[in-house]
This record gives sequence, C-alpha cells and structure tokens, in this order.
Amino acid sequence: MQKRFLCMVCVLALACAPLFAGAKSERGPISASYPTMGNFPSSGGDRQLVIFPIDRAIVLAGSVLDFKVEAENISGDVSEWNITINGKSAAEVFGKAGRTGSGKKGKFIIWEGVTFDTPATVAVSVQAKGAEFSYNRTIRYEVWSPPAARTAKNVIL
Repeated sequence: MQKRFLCMVCVLALACAPLFAGAKSERGPISASYPTMGNFPSSGGDRQLVIFPIDRAIVLAGSVLDFKVEAENISGDVSEWNITINGKSAAEVFGKAGRTGSGKKGKFIIWEGVTFDTPATVAVSVQAKGAEFSYNRTIRYEVWSPPAARTAKNVIL
C-alpha cells in the first residue's frame, strides 16, 4: 500500500513539473516572488539593501547581537553609508564605528556585539550611496523586556 502511494506521488510530481517550470506571476518568475531572509518588503525601500536583524524582529532588551547592512547585487562601490536609529547615527547609538567589507553578494557594514538596552520601538533608516546609485530602506524592531519576576502568593501545598 505504501509503495503504491509513493509511486502515485512520484508520478504526479513528474507529471506536474512541466506545468510549474516556467510559471510566472505579475512580479516575474515564481521563484523570484518569494523573498530571501532579510529581504521582506517593508515600508518602501529597495530590495538591494538587506538589514539584519530582519524587519519586524523582536529583540530582547540587553541581548548582544550583530547589526549588519548588506548592499546586494549593485553595480559600483558604496561610497557612503547613512544609517540612523531613531534619528541618531548608528555609530552614536552603538558607541563605535561600523566595520565595512565585501562579501559574496556585495558590500556590507557591520557592528558586532551591540545591544538595544531600552524597551521601545526602534526605527532604522539606511541609505547607501554610490556614484551611480542611491538606495534607501526603513525597517522597525520591537525591543522587549520581560516583566519583573512575580512572587508567588497563597501557595497551597
């Protein structure tokens, strides 16, 4: 019984594969319709800028993380990064300058071992400028802090 079911599934998959091979949606090929990690569409912005942690992330206040911005699939070098967090520069918020570099997909800037200490909504705006381009992206985080530990009352053993 299981072999027959598995065989039917394989035949169905092989029969339907040509139907979906060239499938397109209004945004292009089906495979291009699904964003990759960090590329979730947010309030406007370009898909060339990828920000980590990703949009709408919930971060525990005081936790140590790496903040990274990648400029992917661009032509030319990024000559200027403008990154603001709640209206202040990222270097001012984190207390140190970011390290820039090149990866497989493009240029990046990273702050390692940083924290968001105060519970609040954090708005991050990024602008990457080059000789032939200027890309913008804005995302939001929610910095969360657990409530104070409650003491047990009326415990019956």
